[in-house]
Amino acid sequence: MKRWLIALGIVLVVVAAWALRLYWLAGEFKTLTPHFTGECTAVTGAVGAEDIVIHHGAGIAFVSAADRREALAGRSPRGGIYLYDLADAAHRLRKLTPDASPEFFPHGIGLHVGADGRATLLAVNHERGKHTVEVYRWNGETLAHENRSITSAFSSRTITPIRQDGVGRSRSTSSARSRTCSTTTALASA
Repeated sequence: MKRWLIALGIVLVVVAAWALRLYWLAGEFKTLTPHFTGECTAVTGAVGAEDIVIHHGAGIAFVSAADRREALAGRSPRGGIYLYDLADAAHRLRKLTPDASPEFFPHGIGLHVGADGRATLLAVNHERGKHTVEVYRWNGETLAHENRSITSAFSSRTITPIRQDGVGRSRSTSSARSRTCSTTTALASA
């Protein structure tokens, strides 16, 4: 009986030491002090902002947004892609897709800026339950829709373009099996 108690005590000490080490490695015993000295400002004008990508060279950000509550209620999500000028002291958004369908439902967006400075923006669109990737060109002032989209068998949530011709790698959720997988979406060369 005494040996069992000693063995049990050793096992408990080992488990406790392992748990303490795990907590230590996880940073549970560290004290974090806030160090943000900036200022936060609410930006209004886009209901249901989903994704943001920054064009560092131009000092702007693209924001995809759609009113998901309206979509869940069966009404038009009135989605769009908006421009945010990082230097704008008024913190305004400008809609870059005013002519898009009222059913436009952008999700994730991805930006590729080529060596020549040409910018391509890809947007995952869930318009009317379809799953497409819309291709836009940024000319410094407006987004030009390339009038081409790729229908996907997957319900993509985000996309990352990896070349100027619009080839992107997308992390997708299969609507049929509700599992996450990786797909490649290739678009024809512009």
